[in-house]
Amino acid sequence: PTARGGDPNAPPPSKVLLIGDSVGHNLGLGFAGDIDDSSDIRLWNQGVLWCELIVAPRREKGREQPPSESCANWHQIWGDAVNRFQPDAVAIDVGAWEIFDRKIDGRWVDFGTEEFDQMLSGKLQEVIDTVGVGGTPVALLTSPYFERDDGVSTSEWTQNDRERVDHFNSLLRQVANRPQNQGRVFIIDLGKWLCPDSGPCVDTVDGVKIREDGLHYGPGAKIVAAWLAPQFRELALAHPRRG
Repeated sequence: PTARGGDPNAPPPSKVLLIGDSVGHNLGLGFAGDIDDSSDIRLWNQGVLWCELIVAPRREKGREQPPSESCANWHQIWGDAVNRFQPDAVAIDVGAWEIFDRKIDGRWVDFGTEEFDQMLSGKLQEVIDTVGVGGTPVALLTSPYFERDDGVSTSEWTQNDRERVDHFNSLLRQVANRPQNQGRVFIIDLGKWLCPDSGPCVDTVDGVKIREDGLHYGPGAKIVAAWLAPQFRELALAHPRRG
């Protein structure tokens, strides 16, 4: 975890656990070293590369692809992290790998259908319940539009479908607004900050490219981290966990 300096008379630094997929992991790297903020947080990056909450074959660019197993035991990975770190707040950054159609029990379930929504919202709730123990506040980060480009492929990436991203962010808000999540689950609209008014996404800030491949954060992760850190601190202070 990275320590932050600040007002010596302020409350102790807030411990923030960041979980998610490879996008979340790369975002977490932006908190390493010095960033220009006085938010007094200590962040532990527990993003898992190629993490899929729904472990099943996906349909990418019209073709079936095998599932990733890197996150199959996320209950243990993130549950252990909570027990060890005892965070004051948890931030969840997923989405890039959740917006594919999935093959469940031999049949395709299309993303955006009621059946898929129930399946995905159930997984999100499981994650919230696992990391939000003791009333720990949980922040769901909305996804910016993906503009994936590997410099080779000419066909359109499934992740670049803006309607899928819009639907995913809408689902995040629905989950956050559930009665059992009131007062403990909050939305931080990272997606709107990077892609304001559904227009073009911010590509560079002060000459620094935010997402080198249109999906993962590069050096620009520090810029995003500086925007997020004070919000993480405010969330932790405003909603102290119990126990």
